[in-house]
Amino acid sequence: MALIEERVYNLLKNDSSVANLVGTRIYPVVIPEKTTYPCISFQTISDRGITTLGNDLPTLNFKRIQINIHSKTYGNCKVLEERIKTITYTQNSNGDVVLGRVESVRDNNNSELEIFTTNMDIIVNNK
Repeated sequence: MALIEERVYNLLKNDSSVANLVGTRIYPVVIPEKTTYPCISFQTISDRGITTLGNDLPTLNFKRIQINIHSKTYGNCKVLEERIKTITYTQNSNGDVVLGRVESVRDNNNSELEIFTTNMDIIVNNK
């Protein structure tokens, strides 16, 4: 995993409220076929650097990270969504990862698998 993804993973993994619901079931990109629910997957949707005057290399890196919450119940998705929103806003002053804002949230349901999914797109700024 790249630096921003590792830091997002660690924020999720080290949050006690998230861990109480998903344990260590936080996966990059794809969840294992026989996973236990609830769980979280995440992936980079887009990546862009911004250069400043006089620099050829990007000095700021922005990524859109999608965090996917998967659960057998819609309620667990919403509880985890609210906790992740809280992490997003409280980490701004930390300096490790600046999760600038939640860009969008979408709810889905796979009726065949009886799984609810909440997709959260978060713009991450790595200083």
